[in-house]
Amino acid sequence: MSATITSSLVKSTTTYSYGWSDPTAPNASPSVERINGVEKRRNDFIDPLFTLARNWTPTAGATYDYSVPNYVQVTATATLSVGALIIFPAAALTASPGDFRAARYVVDNLSDAPVIMYGNIRAYGASGATGDGETSEPVTIAPGRSASINIPALAMPAGTTGYRPLLRTRGFAAGQTVALSKPFTQATNGTPGAYFDATTLGRTVRTYETTEPTLVLGYESSRPASTIVHQRLGGATDVLVRPAGLRTGTLRLFYYLEYDAAAAEDMLAKAASFTLNETDRYTINMEFVLSGTLTRYLDDQTRDRWVVEVGYQEVTRS
Repeated sequence: MSATITSSLVKSTTTYSYGWSDPTAPNASPSVERINGVEKRRNDFIDPLFTLARNWTPTAGATYDYSVPNYVQVTATATLSVGALIIFPAAALTASPGDFRAARYVVDNLSDAPVIMYGNIRAYGASGATGDGETSEPVTIAPGRSASINIPALAMPAGTTGYRPLLRTRGFAAGQTVALSKPFTQATNGTPGAYFDATTLGRTVRTYETTEPTLVLGYESSRPASTIVHQRLGGATDVLVRPAGLRTGTLRLFYYLEYDAAAAEDMLAKAASFTLNETDRYTINMEFVLSGTLTRYLDDQTRDRWVVEVGYQEVTRS
């Protein structure tokens, strides 16, 4: 199992802003934001080569439905490997050396299992690719949910004439479906922040404490019954039927390193709620709070590995 547990407590907050490019550029939509009292201008480019879904090139091993304007539904017909491209503009978007370009896709997960998406900007010249931008943080999208894939900006290298925002997956099973929409790209003339959200509101990025156990060693859950049964005189029974409560039980988290296990214990002991995201066993995903006891102990067999045992109470369904 590959799992991450994230705390609700904010670890750090960073606000990113973008510089103003050419205000006379075609299809530019300027906007203004204030960061710490300083006015910053932004420039969102509405490029039909990118914003019209029919101009996107699909990857092999998937079918594509373009029946809804500016929206494309992608269904894998075969397993797509880690790093596989999902989609990208058929023609490179115009850019010159020194330009900064960032982009965004919105992805809806129409599957019954999580998908992990990320992307980067690739620059092109007359003879092919001239450089690759920083890869965005992978985003896990739960079934029935949507998320923005915010692709960091790239400064166009020498010899660049265009670029493409590339959307990739960390693995995509046959039959899984996602829908892509609301693409934006942005030009800047200064050192950009790492994210872009295609709005006039600026981008505030919050990071949270997390722990990543080597594996989820054990999981058990029970749900208390809420139905009320009342025995009346004479033998009759009154029943008030109610749904069962949320899950409660124990998580056992296995760690190779003592430091990581101790850090997990410290994080889980804080006054916070926590989100469990398990990519292989997604039915155990949940938001929970500590309930009962939190225990850390040395593994009996190896005498070198560590286990953190967490009593939990689910607080919202995933």
